[in-house]
Amino acid sequence: MKKIKLTKGLEAIVDDDMFEELNQWKWYARKGRYTWYATRKVMEKLPNGRWRHKKLVHMHREVKRCLTSIHKPTIAELLMRCRFLSANRINAFGLL
Repeated sequence: MKKIKLTKGLEAIVDDDMFEELNQWKWYARKGRYTWYATRKVMEKLPNGRWRHKKLVHMHREVKRCLTSIHKPTIAELLMRCRFLSANRINAFGLL
């Protein structure tokens, strides 16, 4: 586990394998209603040379995106899972 420094003296703890991916940006601490979020801004360059704030990206969503991009199940895998779940439900009711 490694730590990524945020603003306001806070830190985010991330897995070692995601550290390089997440540490390439500057993250800041953003106060939510009940907790703090690690957030970064995505900026867009306008034709006149000025920069405009485009959107906010939360670290927990980046982590989720990284995890889902590691292994996306194929249609065959999803069908096998559905068949497995259906068979287990039927077996649980003693129908087979």
